[in-house]
Amino acid sequence: MRLRTLLLSACLAGAALVMVSVQPATAGDEMLKGETLYQDVVTYASRSPHRTGTPGDLGTSEWIAGELKKAGFETQLQTWKVRQFLNPVSTLKIGADEVECFPFWYPKATGAQPVAAPLVLLSKTAADEELRGRIVFVPAKIVGAAVYYEGINPVAERCAKAGAVGLAAVVGSLSGELAAINANEPYHQKPLPLPAVIVAMKDQERIEKAAQEGRTASLLITGQDNAEAKAENVAGTLKRGKRWIVVTTPTSGWFTCAGERGPGVALFLALARWAAQSGSKLSYLFLSNSGHELDNIGAHFTLDAYAPPSKDVACWIHLGASIATREWQKTDQGLKPLPHVNKNLSLAGTEDLMPILKPAFQNMPGYAPRSQGPIAGELRHFVSAGYRVFGFFGGHAYFHTMMDTPATTSPALLEPVGRALVEVIRQVEAQEK
Repeated sequence: MRLRTLLLSACLAGAALVMVSVQPATAGDEMLKGETLYQDVVTYASRSPHRTGTPGDLGTSEWIAGELKKAGFETQLQTWKVRQFLNPVSTLKIGADEVECFPFWYPKATGAQPVAAPLVLLSKTAADEELRGRIVFVPAKIVGAAVYYEGINPVAERCAKAGAVGLAAVVGSLSGELAAINANEPYHQKPLPLPAVIVAMKDQERIEKAAQEGRTASLLITGQDNAEAKAENVAGTLKRGKRWIVVTTPTSGWFTCAGERGPGVALFLALARWAAQSGSKLSYLFLSNSGHELDNIGAHFTLDAYAPPSKDVACWIHLGASIATREWQKTDQGLKPLPHVNKNLSLAGTEDLMPILKPAFQNMPGYAPRSQGPIAGELRHFVSAGYRVFGFFGGHAYFHTMMDTPATTSPALLEPVGRALVEVIRQVEAQEK
């Protein structure tokens, strides 16, 4: 898998620069240049995997804190305790055939010896007694898109209650690669009721056939269950006036997360550097949160500890998932990179910000600000808390896969977003005068 990831990056290195045109840079705005933003994506990706509380995640928080401090912010690392399953190893075998897999979170370990049992297909008409003593296989058509929002919890609970000894389920992705899903409470901090693994869409047909034949499979999940792991959020403050602009971004995720998290982190740092040298009378608070894949657990810590009252916040900007990631086209040879922003990206915010957001993003296809419709990710918590807020969320072809490399974005896709965000801030500042 690592070799395949490197090959994808190498094959798309040239394509990464052939994108939409951007406004020419001016003196003093080096932080907004596409090449600068892209380099921060590369730096972020180099610290993978980014799972909460792992060395890559802790190193990312420390890097971000150092960059904010260099920019002139008063910076704090907020350390919090998290239960984490470290160094996970999982295998799924059907006879001598090994299938790529990854644990659903929070993993229930099998112990040193795998669980072995006949496979059974979970169909819409399957009775619970058919699952007893079996390893249940769940195809994508059963869990569907709901698995991204509800998690595996309902399926795992049903299978465990029926007496199943293991679970393997397909999580769909455009790429066909293995795609993880975020943990949902209560299983973000306690094990699922049975050993359960994710398998890739590309392997669905052969596993389904084996399940229909009732072939025996073995399932192994091992790792270190650490109830005293630590994670770190970052808070950077630039105190000026009584009114605040708050900027947030998640920093953790399952694997490399270059397109999922990298652009948000790069834009976060760029806005911090820009704000530090601006003549703004507003105060700035920059918060980066770990714990995203564990039901957004880290965002609650910074919200409770650092967030100003909503009445004092002129604007809250949330830099969520898959900003400035490219669209892909299916071909007989695989996915082909296209020169525009992917269709699964949302830009949403409160209604009072629409008169600012719409002009700022009007010449950017793929970014259509809205105040109606669903809100996902950490953004929904800030909306619920009553802030004047907007932000991004969404997925892309390699979202939550091990192949989410820097090749999923580019300098030319990143730069217009940074410049549009600065324009939004300038308009917010103008309203405060």
